[in-house]
Amino acid sequence: MNIIPAIDLQSGRCIRLTQGDFGQQKVYDVDPVAIAKRYESEGAHYLHIVDLDGAKEGQPMNVHVIQNIRQAVSMFIEVGGGIRTIETAAMYLSMGIDRVIIGTSAIEDEKMLASLINQYHDRIAVGLDVDRQHVMVRGWMKDTKVHLDTVLSKLETIGVETIICTDIQKDGMLEGTNLELYRQLKEKTKMNIIASGGVTSMNEIKELRALNLEGAIIGKALYENRLTLKEVIAC
Repeated sequence: MNIIPAIDLQSGRCIRLTQGDFGQQKVYDVDPVAIAKRYESEGAHYLHIVDLDGAKEGQPMNVHVIQNIRQAVSMFIEVGGGIRTIETAAMYLSMGIDRVIIGTSAIEDEKMLASLINQYHDRIAVGLDVDRQHVMVRGWMKDTKVHLDTVLSKLETIGVETIICTDIQKDGMLEGTNLELYRQLKEKTKMNIIASGGVTSMNEIKELRALNLEGAIIGKALYENRLTLKEVIAC
């Protein structure tokens, strides 16, 4: 299982939200490049970046910072947040981003998603942000009223290989992740699954690993020193 530290960007700074609420944010570092370099020095091979401003506005807002991170480290980088057109996805991939994450448009524009999968294959992942089994879009601010199971079936038909699933109720709470959600996902789909949201303890890391997931994203627990990256990677 790949361990994937996260950097969430707002106005060029590293921040974390609580349950995706833009009104509950905490600034951790003003230099995302330094954070990325530190993660790489601690043994990380993967990096998850979210453009929070982009997710809210529907278009990229922190491209220059992401480009600077790309130039500073050699890690595998995936980027999400505000990628709602083929042109935006192509822009990120052309600058050397290894994988882009489609969230809102994966639900609202299946034709666009199919086109991206056809052209870029496994360099496209889908971000599924769920709240009580409903898929949320537009920076977690809109409830689609669509059940997660329905979306899984459609994504498999389109040919999606990797999904990044976040339980919004757990995200940023430092109270543990939703292990049962990922157990159910493993039973329901053959797509690669990356767990995200609330991963806080070494025991959870071990349980997620036992599920044979593709990866686990860790954010706030690293900033708050609940987990150390070297220890998690060694596990």
